[in-house]
Amino acid sequence: MKQIKIIKIILMIFLYFISYSLEGKDVIIIKDLKEKNIGKEVYILEDKENNKDLSTILKSFHQFERSKQEIPNFGYTNSSFWIYFKILNEEKDTQKLLLELYYPLLDEVDYYLIDNGKIIKEIKTGDRRLFKYREIYHKNFLFLLELEKNKEYEILFRVKSEGSIQIPLRLVSYKVFLEKEHIEQFIQGIYYGVMIVMILYNLFLFISIRDKSYLYYILYIFGIMMFSLIFTGYAYELLWPEAPIFGNMILSFMVNFLILFAGLFSLNFLRMKELTPILYKILFGLNIVIFINMILSLILAYKIIIKITTYSVLPFVVIVMMAGIITFRKGWKPARFYILAWTLLLISMVILALKQLGILPSNFFTNYSLQIGSALEVVLLSLGLADRINVLKEERERAQQELLNTKILMLDSFSRFVPKHFTTILHKETILDIKPGDAIEKEITVLFNDIKKFSTLSEMMSVRETFEFLNTYFEIMNPIILNHRGFIDKFIGDEIMAIFDCEVDYALDCAIAMRMRLVEFNKRIEKMNLPQVDMGIGINHGKLMLGTVGSKERLDTTVVGDTVNTAARIQQLTRIYKAPILLTQNAVNKIQKKEKYYLRKLKKVRVKGKLELIDMYECFNADEERQIEKKLETLKKYEEGLYLLEHKDVKNAYSIFKELQTMNPEDTVIKVYIELIERVNDKVLDISNPSI
Repeated sequence: MKQIKIIKIILMIFLYFISYSLEGKDVIIIKDLKEKNIGKEVYILEDKENNKDLSTILKSFHQFERSKQEIPNFGYTNSSFWIYFKILNEEKDTQKLLLELYYPLLDEVDYYLIDNGKIIKEIKTGDRRLFKYREIYHKNFLFLLELEKNKEYEILFRVKSEGSIQIPLRLVSYKVFLEKEHIEQFIQGIYYGVMIVMILYNLFLFISIRDKSYLYYILYIFGIMMFSLIFTGYAYELLWPEAPIFGNMILSFMVNFLILFAGLFSLNFLRMKELTPILYKILFGLNIVIFINMILSLILAYKIIIKITTYSVLPFVVIVMMAGIITFRKGWKPARFYILAWTLLLISMVILALKQLGILPSNFFTNYSLQIGSALEVVLLSLGLADRINVLKEERERAQQELLNTKILMLDSFSRFVPKHFTTILHKETILDIKPGDAIEKEITVLFNDIKKFSTLSEMMSVRETFEFLNTYFEIMNPIILNHRGFIDKFIGDEIMAIFDCEVDYALDCAIAMRMRLVEFNKRIEKMNLPQVDMGIGINHGKLMLGTVGSKERLDTTVVGDTVNTAARIQQLTRIYKAPILLTQNAVNKIQKKEKYYLRKLKKVRVKGKLELIDMYECFNADEERQIEKKLETLKKYEEGLYLLEHKDVKNAYSIFKELQTMNPEDTVIKVYIELIERVNDKVLDISNPSI
């Protein structure tokens, strides 16, 4: 009993000091109140040693100083703060109001309501205490006030926190609170809905595209969303109301988490390694520090981690903004979305800070500036990612086109050595697909072209002049072959070996055109002070093997078969018969439109390398018009003489050829037959001798 009496005496002494100390303190009048911020109407006492208990404070009201800030803000400090104010209801009846401390990241909040010197309500809450101890189940700290008319009350707070200490206080009527709460929840629902939609949308894109920028972006959005849930108090209310220690620990973890993935996203999105290598190294190092800090946040005290994090934010923001500007100036177009997104977020943070400091008024825009800024940032970065994909796609397509052009150029270059037609015949898409040993058997027309008496001609020229001579000749003849569906298989000194995978008509037309163009060539070499030249063309048709020989390191194309050898021998006979174009019987048999051509059969011959005799024809379409007419006029008599020669009636054949020579002295074939007959006299003529 004695102890109870002592306590009552002490309490009466405390109440005396309270009534004495509070004299002269301003009173907050309640009359027609809807909503009122009272930051500048409260009195504050800082307890730097954290050793003042309630009894000490009740004796120390004279030490309180009036707040000069709309929202008292003390930053990071180890001190605890006592807040005091008086309130008077001048309404005609009892008023039910809410006192709201709307900064949910305070570790300890002790609330005392005093009536006539008596503590009539005491609530101990904060984000380090279980959520169930709050008077009203809400993300902010809400205290119910039932104020009787014309009655004065005193309210006392004690606030302590390892984080930033801000004390935004307002008095609000039930009606206004419910109206604003309804709007806020609607806006917050839209905000978090946007965040979730952006996460799901970009997750789908990440799965489809497999671009790690999307993964970093998704984790960054998740970090922003979780930080916002924690910062606004929703996470504590809805996710871990029974785990306040975890809530404080996860706050510092998520801050570092979102900065880390914002950094990784920036490194990748802005192509910093390529475009800003120095800033890349700095930001990469800073990311390592942030990662370590994120891990340590699960171990070390919140106040240590949050300070390190705070000191990391400023250089991080400076680096990423510099990187955005530099990469944009270097031509990286998606950076414009990045710069705009971060600018809007920073502006929203500045607006929120100015509103918290009371410099800007409290309204819809300032209250939700952080949500608006972060939502716009997320949307703009998403647009930037889409633009980045388009730019990378364009670059990839441009690179592929350049690669294709290079490949085409290479193929064109290769085709100078390995004709494109060769790949077609081998059923290959490109020259690059051809391998050693690829071959095919086909019926093909082979054309050999040779400059007569080239050896003698080359003795008149230097080595350089010889090359110029040949290149001039090949430059004129090659297009003719290509235009007649043929291709050059190889150059053999002054010889051209061409292949025609088509009707013999094309090869024969080509031979005639080459003879016609020889006139142009002779005009060119005339300027080189060289004598005019003549050519011989041999054409054969038949089966041969067309393919590749060599190894992986050295590959060449070739055609192999008796058809090739015979064509080469026929071409050599043009020198003996002095006939420009000679064909085998096999080639003549395959001509589709024989009526187009002037053909004259020659004596059967046995060419070198063959046992059997072969039939051979002269085509004189390329002769001068007068010579063509003469040969056509004498064709029947010529055929009669040839028949007699082949049947060994040399005497009568000789008479006919002599008569033909009189009729057409320029007919070189007739001249050859006469010379042969005269050389062997009355012996059996063997014109098939290989020496011919």
